[in-house]
Amino acid sequence: MQNLSFERKGEMVSRELISKPRLVAESDAYALYHLPTHAEHLYDVHRYSIKSEVVVVTNGKVNVLNVVDGSGVMVEVNGAEYSYHYAETFIIPASVPAYTLRVTGATAIMVVVAFIK
Repeated sequence: MQNLSFERKGEMVSRELISKPRLVAESDAYALYHLPTHAEHLYDVHRYSIKSEVVVVTNGKVNVLNVVDGSGVMVEVNGAEYSYHYAETFIIPASVPAYTLRVTGATAIMVVVAFIK
């Protein structure tokens, strides 16, 4: 009971606790959305809708990714390639400066990336 916040109800919930995706960048290859988190949360979230491929810069932060739509993604890190499928979660270390996400199937994919603010 000590962890419950009873003041979090009504309009405050939709205003502060329900994320409202905002388009950050878009090209023929992908669209990047920011899914803002509550100010008290340690982490932030981006969502990539990928039609072909995108290079993601880590900014020195660990990235935790999950394939949330589509058949799968090929991840290229420092010349090595790794394959992940729908609903799989994987981590890109903070020591990796950038990585490439590439669609492996015939349809677009969606990947969610969480990282420390």
